[in-house]
Amino acid sequence: MKSRELAEHLNEFLRVKEIEDYLLNGLSIENKKDIEKIALAVDASLEAFKKTKSMGADLLIVHHGLFNKQDCLPLTGTLYERIKFLIDNDIGLYSVHLPLDMHPLVGNNAQATKLLGGKEGRPFANECGVNISKEIILGEILIRS
Repeated sequence: MKSRELAEHLNEFLRVKEIEDYLLNGLSIENKKDIEKIALAVDASLEAFKKTKSMGADLLIVHHGLFNKQDCLPLTGTLYERIKFLIDNDIGLYSVHLPLDMHPLVGNNAQATKLLGGKEGRPFANECGVNISKEIILGEILIRS
């Protein structure tokens, strides 16, 4: 499967087009080879890219990608180095931020709630049009763990 085809499946499953976000979600860097191995990371850092290469992965899926919707950044410095590394090594990059946070089955919030022994809550705040559920104090989390 090619990175573009996989991205289309992920976009649909995670409802990327339905969820407003300030980060650019979806396929950020396309590669040409078939995707046989996928790596996961929180941030699109050069260190994560190097680890992806050392693992022999063809695509890296990250939570915090390289781009946001408001900026048109010049390709210089560390941004240039990261993009050049991906292209030189034919590694694709797919990033997904708020859609992954809020997905009811595989989302970060759902998984954290499950690990903390909580139940699905009602929204108490809104971030980029996304409802955020129950507020919890850090000390309460530490006591539970």
